[in-house]
Amino acid sequence: MLWRKKKIKLQSGDLRFVLPSGEAFDCDLTIVKLICESLERRHNLQRVGNQIEASESFLESLAGELVTLGCAGCTPTLARQIWIAASEKFSQVESEFLAQLRKL
Repeated sequence: MLWRKKKIKLQSGDLRFVLPSGEAFDCDLTIVKLICESLERRHNLQRVGNQIEASESFLESLAGELVTLGCAGCTPTLARQIWIAASEKFSQVESEFLAQLRKL
């Protein structure tokens, strides 16, 4: 009997956001997720139901970190949108990857 090797499709983790200026902000999903988690802990954010409640200081810190990553002119509002998008995308990528592993 021949065994067929199953392939695992990997995702790059590349994210691209289009900023209000029209400029693109390219980043890596895992890097952004790890930065967010680190700041969530540092700012002692609390979970309310299924969501983590952001604070003003958290969003200001995140905006600063995102500027360092290349998100020019990042504001707390932009940071909040990127925080939510990165969290959702990370969950999606993780779920899809684990589903593939279960099929092996």
